[in-house]
Amino acid sequence: MSETLLGILAALFGGLNIFQFIFFRSTKKEYWARAEQAAVEAKDARFDSLQKQINDMETLYKQQGEELSAVRKELLEVTKAKMDSDKRVTQLEYENQALKEKVERLEKMVH
Repeated sequence: MSETLLGILAALFGGLNIFQFIFFRSTKKEYWARAEQAAVEAKDARFDSLQKQINDMETLYKQQGEELSAVRKELLEVTKAKMDSDKRVTQLEYENQALKEKVERLEKMVH
C-alpha cells in the first residue's frame, strides 16, 4: 500500500511539474509580451516628449523672431528720428550762424 501511495504521489508531483513547465512557458511569454509593450510605450512616450519639445522650441523661435522684428522696426524708427533731429540741429546751427553774422553787420553799421 505504501508503494502505491508513493507511486500516486510521484505521479502527481510529476504531473504537477509538467503543468508548472507549461505554465512557466506561457507566463514567460506573457511577461515577455508585457515587457515589449512597455518598451514600445516608453518609446512612444519619448517620441511624444521630443515632439512636444520640438513644438515648444518652434513656438519660442517664432516668438523670438517676432520680438526681434519689433526691435528692428523700433531701432529703424529711432535712427530715423535721430537723423531728422541731427538734420534739424544742423539747420538751426546754420540759421544761428547766419543771424550772428547779420547781428555783427548791423552792429558795425550802428557803430
